[in-house]
Amino acid sequence: MTASCGPANKDRSTSWADMPAWAKGSGEYSEDGGLPSQDPGSAQEAPVEKEPKLVESPWVLRADLDRVLDAGVALFLQRVPLEVYRPDGVYKGFRIVSIDGQKSTSRLNIMAGDIVTLVNGQSIERPEYLSRIWKELRVASEIRIEYLRDNEKIIETIQVMDE
Repeated sequence: MTASCGPANKDRSTSWADMPAWAKGSGEYSEDGGLPSQDPGSAQEAPVEKEPKLVESPWVLRADLDRVLDAGVALFLQRVPLEVYRPDGVYKGFRIVSIDGQKSTSRLNIMAGDIVTLVNGQSIERPEYLSRIWKELRVASEIRIEYLRDNEKIIETIQVMDE
């Protein structure tokens, strides 16, 4: 159940048992309701404000995106685990721990270590924000991901194609 960017790819099966407890809805969130925080010692330096780099990525088929959305946030977070990024205790975004390496994600510019700050212009700081964005992706014509890499702001846009 992965979104393909271009030619079709093979589905990969995943196990609910392998998912972290907080992704299963166990209520294990940080004090402010976000996902578990990373060790502050592993955080990147605060970004320097400058013009963002704009990146156009391959398209995604609406049917493939819908399959990912139907599978739910928990399965997505199993395939793309995130850690809260809070330099100096202030929320800045989520650091991508790893990406499952499927063909569909390998075509994207975003990679492990990047810090996602916004999706379609909205924060994903709290679980309810991510839930709202998840629902809005059902009708979105594009997915716009804003993230930091090596203190550089990048805006990646993925067009959603109806067929």
